[in-house]
Amino acid sequence: IPKFWEEETASWKKNGFPEPRDVVFEKIGGWDAIVYELQVPEVTNSNIRAHLVQSGTWIDIHLSMTSSKPAAENRKYLRKLLQGVAVKERK
Repeated sequence: IPKFWEEETASWKKNGFPEPRDVVFEKIGGWDAIVYELQVPEVTNSNIRAHLVQSGTWIDIHLSMTSSKPAAENRKYLRKLLQGVAVKERK
């Protein structure tokens, strides 16, 4: 995940995207996640980029929330949302 994130943010920088802030790598349920904020005037933009490998398949999900609430509240909501994501195999 750190190597993926390094490549991802290098691409952002090259394309003039804002620098992510307060970046944290953590495990949320079975997901390897990167939690961060992006600078947006007058609001908070919180994000979770999460990855899961299951049954030989790589799953990548991006959750984002923009609100006037503090980052801690946004992160709590996004974590709860991610924990509710279930991946089931087709038979």
